[in-house]
Amino acid sequence: YKDFSGRGGYGVTVGFNVHLGGRTSTSVSASLDSGRTTGSASVFRSAIEPNDVGYRLQAYEGNRARQMMEVEYLSPWARLSAGLEHYSDQVIGRVGVRGALTLFDGKLFASDHVEDSFAIVRTGEVGGVPVLYENRSIGVTDKSGRLLVPSLLSYQNNRLALETARLPPDIEVGQTFHVVRPPDGSGIMVDFHVEKVRGALVTLHDAQSRPVPLGSSVQVAGEGPQPVGYDGEVYLTKLRPTNRLVVTQPDGSTCIAHLEYRAVTGDIPLIGPVLCL
Repeated sequence: YKDFSGRGGYGVTVGFNVHLGGRTSTSVSASLDSGRTTGSASVFRSAIEPNDVGYRLQAYEGNRARQMMEVEYLSPWARLSAGLEHYSDQVIGRVGVRGALTLFDGKLFASDHVEDSFAIVRTGEVGGVPVLYENRSIGVTDKSGRLLVPSLLSYQNNRLALETARLPPDIEVGQTFHVVRPPDGSGIMVDFHVEKVRGALVTLHDAQSRPVPLGSSVQVAGEGPQPVGYDGEVYLTKLRPTNRLVVTQPDGSTCIAHLEYRAVTGDIPLIGPVLCL
């Protein structure tokens, strides 16, 4: 710039910003202001997911030199920060905590600061389910199957989803994602209808110890029929400790199998071969 009003002021500023990968960036700038030069450099990393650690290092050189260092930690219940600043032969330290307490659905939630709107994600009675907000990890549900998401935008589409690839096989998800538009300054409940299944992969053999034919169907008391696949395998859910299986073969003939079942936490057991007589 150049001041043409007669005072003769002039100056120039040059700066560079470089992305270093992940959430880390750096910037460097220098300025000349009517003969006085200043410069600055900084490196920073943002903390945007639970249990992230972020930092910022800054240095200013010129008539008023200043150096600053700051670290922040985004916990599941608040954002913690601490920093040191050196300025005019003084060292200043500071610490901070930023968060929110929300009473919703009869439960008290602690979270990062709620800027606009929020959602309570519900996964039935299943805890430890990872949740995504706009395809970014935002946390896991607690033991009661609840998680507060504090960063929703009001009157806009917000996509909440479950990271199903990280769920054990014995978890069944009713809906994998929701798109919600909450009002300004309010909270909403988002239920994904998650439940644990009492399931097993069962291999069925007939009286001659041959696999039950492909295309047969199996019916457990009170449940709909399930198709039999190759090698007499069938996937069954909602099993009880003792089960009576009615198998209908493609030619219309039927046989009965009795299945003893014990659930395996975090897995789907393989049972069989079970004789159908």
